Amino acid sequence: MERRYHPRRQVVRNGLLHHPQGYSFPCRIVNVSAGGLFVRTADARIYKGNYVKVAIDASSNMAEPITAQALVVHKKSDGMGLLFEDDIPLHELLNDQQ
Repeated sequence: MERRYHPRRQVVRNGLLHHPQGYSFPCRIVNVSAGGLFVRTADARIYKGNYVKVAIDASSNMAEPITAQALVVHKKSDGMGLLFEDDIPLHELLNDQQ
């Protein structure tokens, strides 16, 4: 049984994960909520419990990506679940997806 405080919404956005040790790699955001998101990535250098900065390509009318600090709360073979440490403008992420 899932225990979620915020409903998830399906999205398709490109993003970039930044690890505190200095490396970055691309990811694809596949769902998002006010509390976090799930990203698909093939990179295995980030683990549950790591903090990362995520930069998300927002709606097509925004010049700057949306960025937030997040905690990796679970990891699967094809991606990971991130819990936001910061508030994000969720409406901007969902703007082109409806």
